[in-house]
Amino acid sequence: MDKAIIRFFKRVAKVTFFLLIRMWLILPVAFVIGWLIVCASIGVELSDYTAVIVLAVGTSVLGVCSILLTINSLILKRRYENKLGNAEPQQGREIENEEPQKTNIEAPAKKENEQSDLTIKPDEKPLVFATRKDPNLLIKEYSDRLEFYRKSEDGKEIEFIGKEFKG
Repeated sequence: MDKAIIRFFKRVAKVTFFLLIRMWLILPVAFVIGWLIVCASIGVELSDYTAVIVLAVGTSVLGVCSILLTINSLILKRRYENKLGNAEPQQGREIENEEPQKTNIEAPAKKENEQSDLTIKPDEKPLVFATRKDPNLLIKEYSDRLEFYRKSEDGKEIEFIGKEFKG
């Protein structure tokens, strides 16, 4: 019997938390509590129609706002998940059965008086790739470039080979 009561109160707490926080109903609840505190502190009785009207209108408006915020957060969450493709970030994943490709490793030469749109972002964390065909080759993928490194035979040193900018 005691476990059933505890389980019931846990469910009530979860539903209350969901309604107040996830569905933004904390806004109208906070407004009602705040309005009642203000009315009590300045001596306005709830039998006064203006106090009740302000309370009802304010609660209704904030209730609609909380519903709109809930819908907006659900839409944004769905868009964000779709943008990610429902996948977690893949740090250090391995590409199987893929041969290293011969590529133009150097950045394209720029003409005089031409500003490069290839800006390197120093604080960006790259995805690191390795191939099974050549385990000593490391590829770091940034949003704007690929950087190629070769590990020494003992694996203690990493030598920079070059970089290729994405087009």
